[in-house]
Amino acid sequence: MPTKKTSNPPPSLPVPQPPGRNLGVLDAMVQTAVQNASKTMVRYRGALETADRVQITNEHERESWSAFHADLTEAFKLVDQERKDAAAPWDRVTKSINAAYRTTLDALDSAKRLVGNRLAVFIAEERSRQEKELEDQRERERLAAKHAQESGQQIVVRPKAAEVPVQSAVRTSAGTTSTRENWDCEVTNLEIIPREFLVFDKQLVVAKCRSMEKSVGAPREDAFAGLRVFKAVSVASSKRVL
Repeated sequence: MPTKKTSNPPPSLPVPQPPGRNLGVLDAMVQTAVQNASKTMVRYRGALETADRVQITNEHERESWSAFHADLTEAFKLVDQERKDAAAPWDRVTKSINAAYRTTLDALDSAKRLVGNRLAVFIAEERSRQEKELEDQRERERLAAKHAQESGQQIVVRPKAAEVPVQSAVRTSAGTTSTRENWDCEVTNLEIIPREFLVFDKQLVVAKCRSMEKSVGAPREDAFAGLRVFKAVSVASSKRVL
């Protein structure tokens, strides 16, 4: 029997202490943002109701609604900027906090991955060893039975007691560490991957159409097998130049 190597167990990690919190200022900022956002909805409610009644039957109405579209575009930009201004202090605080903790989090994550990988390797090797020993035991029993049959002897083969399988979870005072097997894959030959596993990238087709339009002219609708390409019409408004 091989002797098991012994080693000192790792020390327990310190428990992080939650910082003191003063939510008074934060609550006030949230309340102010909620009130201001409600005011913007009231401010533009009439415009939103007008948009629900849009009908365009002639060029004059098209011109009028185009101007209204430009107003809506500008209104959206103004409200979105108001949102960004209100969130700016939060963003600065969040970025500073994330940066302060990033180094420690990255180091802990790296350490966790290292220990997890070692645990996974141990479990895989231990299961492989147990399976090999079981196969060897079965082969010894088969050979013993064959030898007994050939020699006319009667022997009793006492199977070796099976080892306890490696458990998928370890419960300690620090918690439960579980292992699980998940399917994974890697590409060996991209050209023969079944079609059902391929993802269509529309942006690649659009980029190719733009490239062809610049170099050889607009592509035909059937330029690509299995696709129909066309120019979709969209509407956008820009800020007025006074």
